Amino acid sequence: MGDRDPGLEQKNRKRKFIHFADVILFENDNVIVVNKPAGLSSLEDRTEKSANLQQLAQKYHAGASLCHRLDKWIPGVLVIAKNQHAYREISMQLERRETTKRYLALIHGAREFQDFEINAPLIASKSGMVYVNPQQGTESVTMVNTVRKFRNHSLVECKPIIGRTHQIRAHLTMMNSPIIGDTLYGGADLLLSDLKLPGETEMRTFAATLPENFEMALKILEKYDH
Repeated sequence: MGDRDPGLEQKNRKRKFIHFADVILFENDNVIVVNKPAGLSSLEDRTEKSANLQQLAQKYHAGASLCHRLDKWIPGVLVIAKNQHAYREISMQLERRETTKRYLALIHGAREFQDFEINAPLIASKSGMVYVNPQQGTESVTMVNTVRKFRNHSLVECKPIIGRTHQIRAHLTMMNSPIIGDTLYGGADLLLSDLKLPGETEMRTFAATLPENFEMALKILEKYDH
């Protein structure tokens, strides 16, 4: 599935030059853990010539290989193996689901999710979007918890149990709670004018810092949507 997504990409938006060393969260002899910024493809994208995280990692350390990936406009933590032994080990951990991935999303609607399981098979269309299809879809499971509920929006934590491409986006849309700004899956931009209403082994954990626009959206919701 291609990374180009008009629902998340802002028109004429320019990505700043990325210094690989600046996005490293952790490094040892076997792995590099990075905070991938939004707008940077994980792997090579044939539709564009700009650098991707894999290329930057290999310039930093020869033989580096991404153990998993994130969509271009999704920021977050990625693990990069520095050798084949580490790559195999991380891949097996991911396959055995010995690692846990959690994603934060701002969604439309004041929702109270508590260990809510969305079990809905997904199928990809020729356009690149995925849809719920109980008959022909591939098994996809997401656990959702509300972190903070606002008047008309919510901050939720999503944990893929069985993960697929665009799974969280499609599952939240199925729940009538699309992600803010994700117009491809039914979300709308967060506009201040709409909110200012009158009267209203060794276990390691890595977390990516929130993007500036995400933090700004939270501040706006805190002020005008509670």
